[in-house]
Amino acid sequence: MEPLNSPHTNSNTSDNNSSNNNDNYIYNDSIIYESIEPYCSIHKNEKIILTCLGCRMLVCKNCIVGHGCINGYGVIDIVKNNQLNEIKINELHLKGYLESDTFVKKSLDHCYDETVKKCNSNLYILQETSKKLARFFEANSKSIEALINTEQEANVNNYTFFCEEIKKNSDTIEEILKEDANSLLKDEKKLMDNKNKVNSLIREKNNRFIEPFTTTKLTINEDLIEQIKILSREVFTLTKEEYRDEAKDNVYKHHLMINKFFNPFLCQYYLSHGEPIPKHIGEVAFDSSYIHDKLIVPRHVKKISLYNGFKLPLDHIPEWINVLVVWDIVEPLKANSIPKSVGELYIRSGYNHLIPQGTIPSTVREVFICDITFPLLKNSLGCNVELLKIRNGYNHPITEGVIPPSVIALYFGKLGNSLNNIKTILTNDTIPKTGKLETIHFLADFNQSIPDNFIPKNRSITLQFYDIEQIKLFKNGVPSHVKNVILHNHIKYKHLILPCWISPSIKINYL
Repeated sequence: MEPLNSPHTNSNTSDNNSSNNNDNYIYNDSIIYESIEPYCSIHKNEKIILTCLGCRMLVCKNCIVGHGCINGYGVIDIVKNNQLNEIKINELHLKGYLESDTFVKKSLDHCYDETVKKCNSNLYILQETSKKLARFFEANSKSIEALINTEQEANVNNYTFFCEEIKKNSDTIEEILKEDANSLLKDEKKLMDNKNKVNSLIREKNNRFIEPFTTTKLTINEDLIEQIKILSREVFTLTKEEYRDEAKDNVYKHHLMINKFFNPFLCQYYLSHGEPIPKHIGEVAFDSSYIHDKLIVPRHVKKISLYNGFKLPLDHIPEWINVLVVWDIVEPLKANSIPKSVGELYIRSGYNHLIPQGTIPSTVREVFICDITFPLLKNSLGCNVELLKIRNGYNHPITEGVIPPSVIALYFGKLGNSLNNIKTILTNDTIPKTGKLETIHFLADFNQSIPDNFIPKNRSITLQFYDIEQIKLFKNGVPSHVKNVILHNHIKYKHLILPCWISPSIKINYL
């Protein structure tokens, strides 16, 4: 069923007047089927009863006189129409939830799997460390055990030797005692042998000294054991912490995506797949996974980011959006794509389209340009931009007419911890000969050569440097007609600034 259009419905209705049964989710009437009020807003007491079969306008009987329809009218059942609209809205919501839950489930699986890996890793480290400690104590125990056994082995040898000696002497004595005294007297040789054995035995007995046995005394240091017990508790410590996805090559951090958030360049967005967006959310991103054929944004959302292959034409950006961020989107920005409510425009990494004149409306005051594919064209940035930041690997010359005369503050250099250094080629025509420009910031990573006539001689401009070495980018020093130079965080290098770099006529400030 096509949406029915009331001639009395204003798509710019304020939040208070637009809020009804779907207070959290208020959409353009060209996007979502709109509920129909039963009474005509012009003829207050007349009910809306008909719809024009040609233009689909809703009319009461008094409206027919001036409507001039040539296609005829159809009777409309307002209750049924509103019920159908509610069903359609619910279908969109539910399909969005299905897609959303698919992504949440992937992130849940990832986070859970990582916790399992971490758990197993911790258990492995615990077991291996415990084994190492056990091996240490076992080796120490075996060392002490070897010393105890060595001492006892000396006792065994001593005992065995003297037992054998005693046995030997006993056998000799018994052998001597067996000899008959009368027979010995008859045999002089036997008598002499017997006498020698007795004398030898006596000498051995007189000279024998049995070495004393030794024992080892094992002392256990109970106090030290208690200290070891205490210290052993410090060997393993557990601290509870939230899991964080630290993958550097992916802005979709799973620990954030389980709640539908992701944070490119430290800007956190709620990633919508087409489900209703909670009312407390003000910054929302849409990417290639968005399932609807038109962009649906509630009024409480003021900042949107179109990211990672977002493929819808940019015809339905709501007029209440204040900040627009575009990345590697399929469809280009065109004239009237950006509503007049947008004051800040970010054209970020991967934007692969030209930006023709007339694309950026005069209401945009702040523009941020990153490493886009095509160079900026003359007059492509609009006529009222006051803050312009060219950052993160922008790799094209900035020619005459690119920077509008309306710009007051101009920045060159990368944002945050981006890996892409700016490669902007500055020319003698980069800075407008006339205009409002007051300050040029060279951020810490900027290292491109600056032409001698980069600053027009008729301009009184303040230069701000974030690295002392940047002053040398001016081959012949900072032009003497520059008004001020501000050095950030480098007061300790004051003595390094040579007169040939900055003329004494230029005021230097340190921040």
